[in-house]
Amino acid sequence: MSAQPLLVDADDASVVVSLNRAAVRNALDLATVEALHTVCARLEKHPRILALRLTKALIHAPRSAHPLVANLAQAVLFETEEKKVRMDAYLDRRTVRP
Repeated sequence: MSAQPLLVDADDASVVVSLNRAAVRNALDLATVEALHTVCARLEKHPRILALRLTKALIHAPRSAHPLVANLAQAVLFETEEKKVRMDAYLDRRTVRP
């Protein structure tokens, strides 16, 4: 049996989803997309905050493009640096939670 493509950490207020396919640099495949659809369907029934952790490994680009990719992701996901700092702090708190 292969590992689950997603790691899902949920509580009453939020859901944090992390890709769990390190062996293939978290490349998306059909099983991963279907797992994401399942998470979204559950969120439709029980709405909560959803946090997705994405990395540049998801995007095939030369190393020289990584700063541009990081800036683009920042612009799309977080309109301001303050929002990014708040989300990082939130995710850090969830990581160390017992």
